[in-house]
Amino acid sequence: MTEPQSTELDLDDLLQLENMFLDQGREDGLRDGKPSGIIEGRILGSKHGFQLAQEIGFYNGVAETWTHLIQQNPKVECKGFNERTVKHLNSLRELISQFPIENKHTVEVPELLERIRAKYKVVISLLCISKNSQKFQDTGGKISY
Repeated sequence: MTEPQSTELDLDDLLQLENMFLDQGREDGLRDGKPSGIIEGRILGSKHGFQLAQEIGFYNGVAETWTHLIQQNPKVECKGFNERTVKHLNSLRELISQFPIENKHTVEVPELLERIRAKYKVVISLLCISKNSQKFQDTGGKISY
């Protein structure tokens, strides 16, 4: 003969049912979210890296241009064309050369970027240039000519 089925419900299992589904959902979400998080992180990192490189390239271009102008025109009587300005331009170029091209944990990128920005402001001030005329403007990745 067959044994009669128990009509008793295990109330502890019923009470834990919600927690069991929450735990299972959390595990599924973590498992499924990891690949999409990696992809999203790479996209965001590439975008931010491009913006940093664009800004550093701007500062480098300005420093090289003004260094070249001062070297090619040493006899020009201009308030900003002096040894002090050249020294600060060279210092700016040195800071820019220290900026990492790859992710390095030994370099504090935000601190170095702030030092570059501050040195750039000093150079612009020494050259008596309006801050608005030689200001980096983020184009949001759009290039226009």
